[in-house]
Amino acid sequence: MLLWHDALQYTSATHLQARYPVATGIFPGFPHASSGRTAVGATNGQLTLPVGASGAVGGSTVTVGLQLTITSLSAATAFLEARFSSLAQVRVSLIPDGSKVRFQFDDPGAGLRLMRSSAVSLSGGVFVEISMTVGASGSVSIRFNGVEDARVDGVNTATASPGNAWSQLVLLPNSGGAGIITLSDLYVLDGTIGEGGVRFSRPLGPVFVRKLQPIRLVGEPGWAPDGDGKFELLVLAGQSNNNGRGTLPYGGFGRSPNPKILVWDRVQGSPAFRPLQAGTNTFGFFLPGPAAPLWGPEMALAEWIARLHELEGSAVPNVRMFKLCQDASVVGPFSGQPDYSWSPDEPLGLFHQSVAEINAGVSTLGGWANVARIHLFWYQGESEAQNGADTFVALTNYFLSEFAAAMSAPVTITRVRIHKKTRQDLFALTDAVRARQEDPSTPGTLVSIDEAFLGSDLIHLDSAGSDLLGRIYYEQWVKNRGMAAALQDYYFLPAVDDRHVAIAGSGSVAFDQAAELQLRLGYEVCLGVASRAAVRSSTAKDFGVRAGNGPEMVSTATSPSGWQAVSKVREAVLAPEAVTGLYTIRAL
Repeated sequence: MLLWHDALQYTSATHLQARYPVATGIFPGFPHASSGRTAVGATNGQLTLPVGASGAVGGSTVTVGLQLTITSLSAATAFLEARFSSLAQVRVSLIPDGSKVRFQFDDPGAGLRLMRSSAVSLSGGVFVEISMTVGASGSVSIRFNGVEDARVDGVNTATASPGNAWSQLVLLPNSGGAGIITLSDLYVLDGTIGEGGVRFSRPLGPVFVRKLQPIRLVGEPGWAPDGDGKFELLVLAGQSNNNGRGTLPYGGFGRSPNPKILVWDRVQGSPAFRPLQAGTNTFGFFLPGPAAPLWGPEMALAEWIARLHELEGSAVPNVRMFKLCQDASVVGPFSGQPDYSWSPDEPLGLFHQSVAEINAGVSTLGGWANVARIHLFWYQGESEAQNGADTFVALTNYFLSEFAAAMSAPVTITRVRIHKKTRQDLFALTDAVRARQEDPSTPGTLVSIDEAFLGSDLIHLDSAGSDLLGRIYYEQWVKNRGMAAALQDYYFLPAVDDRHVAIAGSGSVAFDQAAELQLRLGYEVCLGVASRAAVRSSTAKDFGVRAGNGPEMVSTATSPSGWQAVSKVREAVLAPEAVTGLYTIRAL
């Protein structure tokens, strides 16, 4: 079963110690091998994994996988020990070999070397998986980026009493003081039967672990939802991709209506905060006539926040939403049509209309004294990519600064970079706008949506893309609240070959045990889309998987149309050259 997984992405030593009380010499905040993430690191440390108590038999088999980077290594050092009580059954050491590193497996009790790996460079990051079977006829093996490098079977790995068992796993990251060793994306599994009778018996391959759901830490209650008793305002503004193109009937991630998250509604009678409902109060705020039956990222954003509050026992969160978007709008002046302009210099434009609506909504909450903070989720750029990007930075900065100045509560700004695969024939200046969005003078945090699905027009996010954008907004909201260090970990299986997923019969999908459990627990599964032998289904959002049945596959009666593609992950995370894309799916 899967015993443990952790992104090892912490913002403070306090939160790290809260999860690993016996961690010493290990500190958070080191750069991850991939951009935009962090890892823990040390020159000399110890991290005991909470997968067994001292003296308790943990079983005979264990696999540890993690992303590992080493800037330099001056001397041989222990890296990982599988122990029974305080006695090491198997020790894995790092051995310098010029600018590279070898992994050496030893039986410390017998003083025997079991195996050495080939030399591998860890400077750019490698996903390492170490498997050990403890016993008189045991085995050890090691994999780099999902490919087995070395293996030895039929060796005695049980010199410590009681024999075929381990009870502790201890990481000993020690670079010898000459560099930094960093660790991230950790998982631990064994061969026992776990959830739903599923047995993990094979390495998972490179695992991407991400933090999604905040949890309460002992002694740190301040992060809790609505801890100050005041309201938080979520303002979605910008152009059509923040409006969204999700269609009805609603088949997205969230509830509709969502009774926990209320949105400022001018459509259903007198303006008021009402439950968020797809296609009713989620589109066309500034458009004349009835609202279009469409929805956008607000649905998933609301659902994640609602789930967080439900975990904490909150009835209706002190969160209120404003959907203030206009299709084809621009950040600067719009000659003759001020209602398409976000410029603060347009008295009849979107800026002043939005400020008026926010003030009207706040008045129903008892005034600004009852508002703690505002989160602006700003998505603008495609129009500028079509019409010109020369003044984009100055106009954006002007709008954002004026918006913050107009509010009577602190404003946190999240900006969205336009999609890199937008139609170049229509938006010839896309790259120029993307570059300008990265200007360091612009307030707020820039987030990427390159992983999201676009619709057939290659302009607008489809329903799955809107849901992903909502999750990205949620993650940023969590960071804005200072809760990022207390996030639970969700793991994602990049099934880049038929070890994890295959085609079984006429269009049905077969998952191996690891993928089956991940779905059973409500997580998403990453499925590799190979350059050959792929299947596609329009009802499944261009979902495809590599054909072929492998061992340990769990066949399902579900056809591809019974699964929904959620996001497309950047190809840079993939190791096999045969894979052309990576998709995540979830059960409908």
